[in-house]
Amino acid sequence: MFGCDLMAIFKNYAAVSTLTGVARRSIELSCFNCYGELVSELDKIFEFNDALIDGSSSWRPSYTDGGRDKMFGDCSWKEFRAIVKKMFICPKDVAHSAHSMAPV
Repeated sequence: MFGCDLMAIFKNYAAVSTLTGVARRSIELSCFNCYGELVSELDKIFEFNDALIDGSSSWRPSYTDGGRDKMFGDCSWKEFRAIVKKMFICPKDVAHSAHSMAPV
């Protein structure tokens, strides 16, 4: 349609919280160009002191598309922005489906 990307025109927000639901934020995904930029921002917001970025944290980012829980990188960035509904920062040792119980 007119040679433009609709994702670039409309702002795209998603809720993000920790598994415990202690912290909750809304993130404008249209501000980021890739997963790395988003993870860097989540690291700052939730004060992981670069541990979320370099993988040394015992926590990991994941998300749901409204029906299934997924890990960052499971699909292309463009697809991620189109389908993500909620994001979670959860412990690495928690079963993948456990964060679906997190309050958001």
